[in-house]
Amino acid sequence: MQSQQKKIRKILSPGKILLPVVLGLAVTVFFFSLEFNSNDLNYFKNTSILLLLGCFLLFIFRGIGYIYRIRYITDKVFSWKISFYVILLWEFGSAVTPTVVGGTAVAVYVLVKEGISLGKSLAYAMLTAILDNLVFIISLPVILFFTKGDIFAGIENFDINILGSIVRINMGVKVFFHLSYSLVAVYTILMSWGLFISPRAFKWLLVKSTYIRFFRKWRLDAAKHGDEIILASKQLRGKDFVYWLRASFSTIFIWTVRYLMVNLLIAAFLDINLSEHILVFFRHIILWIVMLILPTPGGSGLAEFIFPAFFGEFLGGFNFAMAFLWRMFTYYPYLILGAIFIPPWIRRVYFIKRKKTVKIF
Repeated sequence: MQSQQKKIRKILSPGKILLPVVLGLAVTVFFFSLEFNSNDLNYFKNTSILLLLGCFLLFIFRGIGYIYRIRYITDKVFSWKISFYVILLWEFGSAVTPTVVGGTAVAVYVLVKEGISLGKSLAYAMLTAILDNLVFIISLPVILFFTKGDIFAGIENFDINILGSIVRINMGVKVFFHLSYSLVAVYTILMSWGLFISPRAFKWLLVKSTYIRFFRKWRLDAAKHGDEIILASKQLRGKDFVYWLRASFSTIFIWTVRYLMVNLLIAAFLDINLSEHILVFFRHIILWIVMLILPTPGGSGLAEFIFPAFFGEFLGGFNFAMAFLWRMFTYYPYLILGAIFIPPWIRRVYFIKRKKTVKIF
């Protein structure tokens, strides 16, 4: 437990912002400089400041949605201020760890440090992960229905102008998408079964799987994770309909606001019609699902690189600059705010005496 806490404290170090910032900026600057020409400045001529302000408001609304959700999921044991700190550190942890890892371990650590019992912290972190993943899982059939299965048309390849030569890059978007979607679906089904239906059977399955020679070295971890699921499951029993309604609708609100960001960004520079707006919205969902398996911190560098594959047909040579703006509204703020607010949070939870004691149950 102590070693795990040390790892998480290291993750929450403000110095962690350096790598993702360098990766993201390096990719953006490099490819933007290769593709830029003077005609791209035309994108700025009719820029809508109002829509850019709308992007900032979406960022604020998304944060409020997260804060609202964690406050009500935890039965309002946190003030709005503490809820703000919890979400900020949670998002910072997600931003400085690979997207495939996520910030769940950081979330549990932060919740425990704020006085929530370990069992409840595990339950709340797992519940939010399941709710978020359900958005991805449910979105796919909706997208396929409205696009008649053509959502991937035009995004399997994209062209980059490198030193005057057009280079076509095959992204294999479908492969990445189906891999990511399958992993998310399997994970969510198993975690939902373990958390809500049969936690002890879930632990048994985990431990039994380690009798396969390849998985033997993870037997202790499997048993530990099984115990955590049992502990977390106890905390969510007996919640009423209003609890689940608030959790569900706040999750839908959070992700809808997040997905609308690219729509507003593109509309701030270009005139696009309703059908194009719908296409952009759906492609953003697909992009986010692909990003779930990126190995860099917060997908930094790779997210900026694959963004043009999804939206390049609307943006031309301006697509890498737009990728940077997109990350400015969805990613970099959490790195900056984390660097500002983590030191006072650490000072409060470690060096100021707390009256509450953390219990296991």
